Amino acid sequence: MLALSNISLPQIPAIPGSAITGGSQAAAGEFPYQVSVQTSSHKCGESIIDNDHIPTAAHCVDELSADRLRIRAGSNRHDSGGKLVKVAKVTQHSEFDAKTIKNDIAVLKLASSLDFETAIPTVKFSSSADDTPQVGARCSVTGWEVLLLEEALSPRTSWLL
Repeated sequence: MLALSNISLPQIPAIPGSAITGGSQAAAGEFPYQVSVQTSSHKCGESIIDNDHIPTAAHCVDELSADRLRIRAGSNRHDSGGKLVKVAKVTQHSEFDAKTIKNDIAVLKLASSLDFETAIPTVKFSSSADDTPQVGARCSVTGWEVLLLEEALSPRTSWLL
């Protein structure tokens, strides 16, 4: 099981109503660790950390039982391709607060392991302090974006640098 208490990241206050916009469409296979957390349709975009677990925001799965959830992995689309995998267990932070979104983290335990031999790799983490990005370093953020408030969710993975 993953130890969420070992994750030490600075807290950045959220800006209500904010979203990442202005991204570019990702090419097939460009961000293979990107997954879609779904019920009957896409709910949240997340990243693969190992072949059995997907970290997610607790608000994405709040009040949802594992049997209502699945992930789509191995596709840059949330609506087709790749592999659909059922979720066996949802573990939310014990102090998650839906009103304030404090402790907004959960882990999904998959019902079956992802097969990394079929090109579904994990997100790459820094392996040492020497690899830690410096302040001001560029990074990529991936996910599915709403292009305009009046439009539906873009079905393809987008990225922003």
